Amino acid sequence: MQVSLAKTVESLEARRAALAGELADIDAKLRAVAEAVRHADTRTPEPEPTKAPLPRALSSERRSKRARRSWFARDEALGLLRKVAKSPMAPADVVREVGKIKGYSGKLSADDEKRFHGAAYMAIAQALKTKALRRAPKGQVVAA
Repeated sequence: MQVSLAKTVESLEARRAALAGELADIDAKLRAVAEAVRHADTRTPEPEPTKAPLPRALSSERRSKRARRSWFARDEALGLLRKVAKSPMAPADVVREVGKIKGYSGKLSADDEKRFHGAAYMAIAQALKTKALRRAPKGQVVAA
């Protein structure tokens, strides 16, 4: 038991010595980097060439980091609205039904759900404008 304990202590001491040597090497490298940084600070920086500023709409701060999402394929919204609004329905009910048909119901984050609802309401407004849907009494919409 004492022999194995002595071997363990000996191996740990050897490992400690090796790690101390590695730390000394790393410390020397860090000192060299610090000296290089100090030397770089004393130099005069070269002025950057001036560029015309980007318009605010094109600047990187204003551009969205996320990709634009298309909620409906081309001409799909109108077909779905006609399919759902066969009988007079409130626009909110139409939006919910279209979400169920598209498979978005309960699967989107709160922000994406709001975006989808906005797109669906805009599709209803466009369908009313193009007379694909018409207003029924009490503010309901129905396929024309």
